[in-house]
Amino acid sequence: MGKYVFVALVFLSIFLTFFFAIGWKDNVPMHRPIFSSSRFIYDYAHLVSPEGKARLEKFLEHLWRDYDIELIAITTPSLGNYTISEWANMIFENWHVGKNTRGEKGILFVVAPYEKKVRLEIGRGLEGVFTDAFVGYIEREQMKPFFEEARVGVGVEATLELIVSRIEKFIKEGRYNPTEGRKQEGGFASSGAGAQKNVDIGSVHRQKKDVVTEDLKEYFSAQPTPQLTLERYLEACSRHIKDPNLGIYTEETKEFFRNWTVTNAQMDNMRMYEGVPFKLMIEGDYAVIFYPDKDWTYSPFFLKKGPAGWQLDFATMSKVIRFNQNNYWFFVSFDHPYMFAFRKYMIDENGFVWFKYRKR
Repeated sequence: MGKYVFVALVFLSIFLTFFFAIGWKDNVPMHRPIFSSSRFIYDYAHLVSPEGKARLEKFLEHLWRDYDIELIAITTPSLGNYTISEWANMIFENWHVGKNTRGEKGILFVVAPYEKKVRLEIGRGLEGVFTDAFVGYIEREQMKPFFEEARVGVGVEATLELIVSRIEKFIKEGRYNPTEGRKQEGGFASSGAGAQKNVDIGSVHRQKKDVVTEDLKEYFSAQPTPQLTLERYLEACSRHIKDPNLGIYTEETKEFFRNWTVTNAQMDNMRMYEGVPFKLMIEGDYAVIFYPDKDWTYSPFFLKKGPAGWQLDFATMSKVIRFNQNNYWFFVSFDHPYMFAFRKYMIDENGFVWFKYRKR
């Protein structure tokens, strides 16, 4: 028995010596933890729910595997005596952010609630993709509104969607290739690129919604055709009109938007639909606008006809459509009145509609 106790004590002594040697700074280890259940999300400030953390870990795993980008997110109780830029640079280097990629493709996402600051630090291999201007834009127009409502996990997810959209755009344009580069062995440092933003987490109970003038209410009322309703919606997005009570929305959609955080970045992302050919199918009082010639990043729109005209049904869309780590849409439920538009097409076991394959 004494021999086993001795061996255990020796092992414990070695472990504790190693453990304290890695160093800590304001409750955040100065080197990436080896014994941790996390790989991408390190929530030392306890801002993200366990469910949100699990979703983010899965999302970031796919970001790394599919796009060769390693994004590490850290929430810290304090920055100590450092600026957030100094702190992020230090952690980026000490944690070797991007070491598991081909060529310094690392991103460090820092949230410091006590100092009311957030920062995205960009690795050298990604500075051509995520410029200071773009990073500043997503911090200001996407992260800030969510964080102010204390919806940190959802805000990180929404930000990741824009990051993936950016990567997809660069891949299609031939400006980014996930398979290029070689693994870095040392000298990890950010490019100095990135941006930071002052954010008072939890300072806003609920996002203040726009209230449009009577003239605009009339202009954005229900329309005589589904196409016109969609056109009005895309115009509202381009003008950043966030009034949830517009007539182009069903009553259920109005209630949905009253309780949802709508950001300028989300609305700007709708520009991808402008001028894109679509297919319209109508059955009774229901209509679907979809994009069979595009990939799954172009999700369909559901519309319902009411006494005043056609209205968008985002409430149903939010219940039955989800997006994966590549921003590809798929069905999680087929129990809704809009499935008539997809009867002729193959739908796989994961809920993806294959427009290239018609049922016989």
